Amino acid sequence: MAETQENHRLLKMREHDMFPEALALEPGGGEECRQASRQITNGLVGAVLGALLILWSWPGWFGILVGALVVIWCARRVLAAQKVRSSILQDSLEKRPAMVTDRRSETAFNGWSGRVTYFFQLEFEDGSKGEFRFPGRGWSYDPLQRGATGVAYTRGKNLLEFRHIKV
Repeated sequence: MAETQENHRLLKMREHDMFPEALALEPGGGEECRQASRQITNGLVGAVLGALLILWSWPGWFGILVGALVVIWCARRVLAAQKVRSSILQDSLEKRPAMVTDRRSETAFNGWSGRVTYFFQLEFEDGSKGEFRFPGRGWSYDPLQRGATGVAYTRGKNLLEFRHIKV
């Protein structure tokens, strides 16, 4: 396979001073994993509050019923969020030199607010390519541009982070 100029840039990235530092970065599970962790925390707090309601209203049947329903509802949310988080984390974290070759975005509206999801086409140093999903980070976030080079942190089809390294 003939070595392209882009491929040469990606191979040259390993010689860059910032490359070891970029490989040391541990980005975590991404936005979906953080949301699932928040749901787990909120569910546990709600279950504790439901249990306190049961204790506080003892022996009144209405408070016990409401408290039990809150505990059950929160426990179901915790289990669902744990399932989401474990499915995200089952894929291994990959850290590879990459270049953005294309991008697109999708916007979903929910009431008065919207959410942008970016899809970046990345090319890696071994010549492989793939499209990776990246949630928008608000109006101050500057999305990756075509031709940007750096280390891509991917887990499955999700782009968790991209550390720019210019070569």
